[in-house]
Amino acid sequence: NASLVLAHLREAHPDVYDAVQYTLIDSSPTLIDLQGEILRGENSEHADKVTLLQRDAADIAEGGENLLGDSDALTVAISLELLDNLPHDKVAIDGHSGELLQAEVSRGGTDDNSASFDGGSEQEVGSSRESNGPLLETFAPLSDPLLKSVLDAVPSYVGRSFSSPRWVPTVACGLIHRLLMERPNSSLLMVDFDWLPPPDLDPNPAGSPSRRSVQAAGEPLITDMTDRDHECYLSAPGHCDVLFPTDFDKLAMFAEKIGADIGLKNPVDARVMKQWEFLEEYGGEEVEKTRSWLTGYTPLLHDFSNYSVLAVTPRIGARSGAKDTRRVSIKRRSQRKVAKARNR
Repeated sequence: NASLVLAHLREAHPDVYDAVQYTLIDSSPTLIDLQGEILRGENSEHADKVTLLQRDAADIAEGGENLLGDSDALTVAISLELLDNLPHDKVAIDGHSGELLQAEVSRGGTDDNSASFDGGSEQEVGSSRESNGPLLETFAPLSDPLLKSVLDAVPSYVGRSFSSPRWVPTVACGLIHRLLMERPNSSLLMVDFDWLPPPDLDPNPAGSPSRRSVQAAGEPLITDMTDRDHECYLSAPGHCDVLFPTDFDKLAMFAEKIGADIGLKNPVDARVMKQWEFLEEYGGEEVEKTRSWLTGYTPLLHDFSNYSVLAVTPRIGARSGAKDTRRVSIKRRSQRKVAKARNR
C-alpha cells in the first residue's frame, strides 16, 4: 500500500510527493523487517520517503510512548483493518449497586466450568488452560485509567439501562486521543469490520462446556492456527487470531468528544460511512473500471458489506495552512483470518 500511495502521489501530485514523509508503525519486528526490505531496500523508489517505527499500540494508548511526537505538521493517519485486532476491555454494571465493573483475568481457584453473570461484583468464571491453575475471568470495580477515560467520554459504551457486559475498544480510543493530542492538524481514516459472523463451532460433546467467559455484546471472532473457531477467549488456545467488530458511531462520538475536550484550535468532525459509500464518493472512476458491463456488479461496492469507514477531519473552514505533510499508515493484519471473515 505504501509503495502504491507514494507512486500515485509522485505521478498525480508531485508537489505533495516532494514534501511528504510516509511513516509505518507496527508492533511486529518481523513485519517491520519485511516492510523495510520492500520499502527501503536497494530497489525501492521511495526509500528516502519512508520511516519504519516498531511500537506497541497499547503502550501508545496508555501514554507510555509517543505515536509520532508533537508537531503542527499536516498529518494523515490511515488505519486499515487495525481496529479489530486491538485490545478491548469487557465492562458491566453491578446490578445491585449500579457500580461500573471491569473484567480481569488471573490464575487460581478451581475450574467450575461456569459462565454466567448475575450483575454483582467479584464474579469468577473458569478457563480451560491448565498451567498453575485455571485462568479466571473476574469482575471487579472499575480502576483502569484508560478505560475510565473512555467511558467518561462516551458513557453510552455502557449505558445505564442494562446490566449485561460489553466489550469496549479501549486501545483504539486511546490511539485516537494520542493522535489528536500530538498532531492537532491531523486527519484520520479507519476502515474495518462493523459486524462479524458467529463462529463456526465444532459439535460440543455432552458435558464439555465451550464457553468459559461471560458473553458480552461485541464478542470477537476467535480462530486458532488450525482454522478452528472458538466460542470465547478463555476456551481457545494461547495462539489465535482475534477479530472484534467495531461500533463506528460510538468511535466517532469519542473522536469528536476528545477533540473538544483537549481544546483543539480546529474542532474535528467525525463521519461514518459504509465502505461502498466511501468508495463511490471518493473513487468513482476506479469503481467503474471494475463494474461488469453485463450485470453492473463490482466487488468494490457489492462485496465486503460488513466494512465501515470512519473519517476524522478538521471542521471545514477551520483548517490552518501547513506546508509540511506527513502520511502515517498503521497496519497489523492476519490475511488468512481476514479472508475468512470476508467470505462468510
